[in-house]
Amino acid sequence: KTAILHELRKVDQQILDLEGLAKHRGSAFGATSESQPSNEAFENILAFVVRRVTPTKPLWIEHEGKHVGKASLPLGILSWITTTGTLVMLTMSKELRVRRLVD
Repeated sequence: KTAILHELRKVDQQILDLEGLAKHRGSAFGATSESQPSNEAFENILAFVVRRVTPTKPLWIEHEGKHVGKASLPLGILSWITTTGTLVMLTMSKELRVRRLVD
């Protein structure tokens, strides 16, 4: 899903990469080589990025739930993600997921 977000960015789409901001690679891989920011730092980074969102353009987000690694999403952001706009659900077969992980 993160790869899709990055491809969307390449074609001038607006994205919010929560895993990137939290320095976390998702449940399959966990933390990156960089340590995660404190929750306060994550919230500050997130606030800075969200302030730059253009409300008239679509915003693509990989929904992570309440946490991204050790970082907690602020309730306002979590509510905004789950109640605003159109939800697009991406699915991938187990075989394709394994192939992408191995490649």
